[in-house]
Amino acid sequence: AAMARLAALALLAAAALLQGAAAGGAGTVRLPGDPEYYVYLQHIEMTEATIEPDFNPKGDRFKVTITDGAVTELHMFVMLDLQRYNPMHCPKILVDGKELEYSPLDQISAIIPIGDEIGPIRKEVHLKVADPSEGGGGWFGNFLHGERAHDYVFDVFKPPQLKRIVQAERLQLLDGDGKEVPASPAFDPTNEKDEYAFILGAEMKKAKLRFICPQEDGVMQEFEGAPFPATATHDLDFSADYGKRIHVACQYTHVQWAPATVSRGFVMDISRHVGAEQANSISAQLRVIPDFGYCDAVAADDPDLKYHHTRVKESFGLVTSKTGFVCRANKDMSMFVATYSSRDGGALRAKLINHETDQATTMNNAIPAMVAMKHERQYFRLHVKAGDVGIVYPVVTLWPAECATAQCPRGQGPRLRDALAAKVNMCAKEKCTESDQEHCCVDKATCETYSLGCPPNQQVRFDGAEISCKHVVCSLEADQETCCEPITTTTVTTTSSTATATTSRTTATKTVTVDVSSTTTTTTTDTKSTTKTETPTTTTGTVPSTTTTSTTTTPTTTTTTTTMFCMETDKVWLPLDMLGHFPTIEESYRHCQRRCRNTEGCEHFSFWRSKQHCHLQGAGAERQKWGFGFDSGPPTCTPGNLVATTTTNPVPEDRRCLQHWVNWAPLMMTDSMMMTFHGTDDEDISSCQRLCVVTPGCVQFQFDLVLRTCYLAGEEAQPYPGAPYTTVSGPPTCDGANEHFNGFILKDTVAERSGGLRRPAPGPVVWVSDHVPPLLALGAVAAVGAASMSRLSNRGTFRSGAQRRAGDLQVLGGEESVTLVAE
Repeated sequence: AAMARLAALALLAAAALLQGAAAGGAGTVRLPGDPEYYVYLQHIEMTEATIEPDFNPKGDRFKVTITDGAVTELHMFVMLDLQRYNPMHCPKILVDGKELEYSPLDQISAIIPIGDEIGPIRKEVHLKVADPSEGGGGWFGNFLHGERAHDYVFDVFKPPQLKRIVQAERLQLLDGDGKEVPASPAFDPTNEKDEYAFILGAEMKKAKLRFICPQEDGVMQEFEGAPFPATATHDLDFSADYGKRIHVACQYTHVQWAPATVSRGFVMDISRHVGAEQANSISAQLRVIPDFGYCDAVAADDPDLKYHHTRVKESFGLVTSKTGFVCRANKDMSMFVATYSSRDGGALRAKLINHETDQATTMNNAIPAMVAMKHERQYFRLHVKAGDVGIVYPVVTLWPAECATAQCPRGQGPRLRDALAAKVNMCAKEKCTESDQEHCCVDKATCETYSLGCPPNQQVRFDGAEISCKHVVCSLEADQETCCEPITTTTVTTTSSTATATTSRTTATKTVTVDVSSTTTTTTTDTKSTTKTETPTTTTGTVPSTTTTSTTTTPTTTTTTTTMFCMETDKVWLPLDMLGHFPTIEESYRHCQRRCRNTEGCEHFSFWRSKQHCHLQGAGAERQKWGFGFDSGPPTCTPGNLVATTTTNPVPEDRRCLQHWVNWAPLMMTDSMMMTFHGTDDEDISSCQRLCVVTPGCVQFQFDLVLRTCYLAGEEAQPYPGAPYTTVSGPPTCDGANEHFNGFILKDTVAERSGGLRRPAPGPVVWVSDHVPPLLALGAVAAVGAASMSRLSNRGTFRSGAQRRAGDLQVLGGEESVTLVAE
């Protein structure tokens, strides 16, 4: 290996000589002792630093700046211009006076120690390149020409160790007796811990704090934001506090190395020991700012809190509160406020901690803090600390559904959003339920509030107070067609009629003729004009004769309306009342329509004008051809509710006598009592009805759609409204023999027909005319009855319950009579 190395040097020397000769002729490569021997470096590199200015072989001074303050030594790499040397006779290189041993075949490097000081370092490094022949030219050469060498000076600058220069060297707490209070964890200047806990005895009200930062230029230490001398101690008073959180910091500022202040803070969490009685006096409340939501304080067994309370109690035991909070907020960042106090007024501290991630938000007393929310349930705990005791309150947060998604009852809609009170806009849970309707739903607006303008030749309809808009506020797009109607045109025509009476005698004739006629047609006013013409009188003989013509004028008014209108006059729907809904007295048909609109299941109403009786009908009702004295219509007048559409009945004829919401009692005690069926609803209802047909004495059947059970009732049974909608009842057949009419039963009888009227047959009947439709007769009955109510006390008495059939009311009308039986 040594021989190989020598051979390589020889080859390198020969190559250098040949290369030098080719470049500059003989004599370019100088040997040691030659006054022209080359004593300069070709280049130099330092990996942990920068060099300024760029290296120049003939330069003599450079600035070296180390970039990392933690560097403790500098690595220097030098390069020689081997073309100028015989490899066997390379120059000497000295670093800070110490010769560097190297081989021209290897990389030439040197390690320069810098030091491990915390603060900044400045150091000079000297590097010399010299002629290897005894200093450069032998004794005589040195005497005549001086030493052949070149000196390089490097000014090295190392920055401070910023992480260490702001690390506290001492963090100490002494109690009132001067004893050191142990920290938890134990203080160690080299660790990354920034918070330390100290527990004072229950009776200790005084303490001293000692805090020391590194003693370097530019370092300053602070206590609660104020400068704090390194050699001083700070007195602490706990007379009115369960504890304190003290903030101290080491700061470093330097024009060159730290123009922006570098700081590291430390928290000293100092607490006094607290007894059980003091701990039990702690109370806390958690709220959400109204713009973001709200919180409810609930017991541990609340359905929304129970699961989380159990988990928290398992983790924290007896310090878990018996109450907690269920909060609702629907913004990604919501603002919470915690308030807390104790009986003796000691200062408390609190944190809201995510139970899953342990991420903590400091909750200063009565000061809002932002907390991140998710679109799902989250679990927190409010940790209120008094000295060395903490009370834990379980907290559940919900992202509730908006009231805008609630399903509201008929005639109502979701309330308008309130930007300043989030609670108003929220359902109680993640999805709106029926229980949210009272809170979230309000009455829809009516057309009388519509103020957005109607198309040309239209106006807001006169009955706008009774017509609902689509939403709680009327809008142009949704409600213009509903709330606007064409302007009404009225034509008034007055005609005249003439009556003539003549008296004459044969002896003389006298004629006086007066013609009076008037015809006026107008749109807005009623104008009457009269023309009188009198002809000459001719008299013959001595006995006067008179002919008189008189004219009387009777006004007749005809109104033509082009408005879309869904009300019908003198029309009624049967059965007259939905079972379970009895007639009421209303101010007008509009109020009756409103009642229908606000009643579940109402599809039609019939308003008896003379007595202001309001009757409601369901989907099974059928429009009658005659209904004198009634006004009827749908629950809402909308473009789809024209009169033509209300004449249809979606219920088949064989189902129109059936009714919901009614029980019959007593039930028949037969072998087929409570028979069950297992088909479809229609099949089972038909089966139960057929069972009534074949059962002697059955006049009503009753079927439970839930239990799938069929019940039968006889003649003594009475109807009891208020049953569930899933109860369906009716007669054995729907052939008109037994049609229900609001508690009155119209029973057809085979009776002697005489004088155009049916004579009352034995038993409860309604006596109707042969030649008048039944509803016309009913109107007549009502009209006559209104005038004859004074005869009630003399002709009959109403009773209830089982005696109801005994109370007959006979209403007299001329020579005939009509009997109403109170059912």
